[in-house]
Amino acid sequence: MTHLVAGDNITLHCNGYGQPAPELHWLTDDIKSEYTTTELDNNLHDTSSLDFPIAQNSHFKSTTLDLYNARPEDTGQIICEASNVVGFVQTAIHIFVHCK
Repeated sequence: MTHLVAGDNITLHCNGYGQPAPELHWLTDDIKSEYTTTELDNNLHDTSSLDFPIAQNSHFKSTTLDLYNARPEDTGQIICEASNVVGFVQTAIHIFVHCK
């Protein structure tokens, strides 16, 4: 669980790779505050900077979610889902926003 204080900002990162290229989606039902998402299509040739191995010919994508001015009402989970025709995987982060 990630603990925030009301008014904090946070940036979440999610990476996915596969063949064919995955689509990345944020599931944000618990978020009430303003947020933005950015997706990068990184067909990497040099993967040495990654902290995990990826298979040759895989397509790598990453996305970020920026949550601004968090409020206690934002307490809950945020899910990143990667999917393609082969299947899907999800990862969740649980955030708890404390009052100041």
